Amino acid sequence: MKGTYDIPDNFSRALIDLVSRLLSPQAQRLGRTQGGVRKIRKHAWFEGFNWQGLLDREIKVPHVPKLGNLEKVSIFVHGMLTLWSFYLT
Repeated sequence: MKGTYDIPDNFSRALIDLVSRLLSPQAQRLGRTQGGVRKIRKHAWFEGFNWQGLLDREIKVPHVPKLGNLEKVSIFVHGMLTLWSFYLT
């Protein structure tokens, strides 16, 4: 990836590391190297995150946006959770 970005002052060291590694060149990018998505899950910024709760839809979301067509959205969300469950379990 070419370009620059500014890191907000309120980002923790773990979040700065996560963002930097996700924006690294493709060959070194977190998630593309050995360990794949599991390395992202194990990153320090996600410490204590309940991945199973996410998959089981047990986590309360901090913000619920107003949506137009709920049928289309629910199909998308179901599909994404199904896809990601392969990587997250």
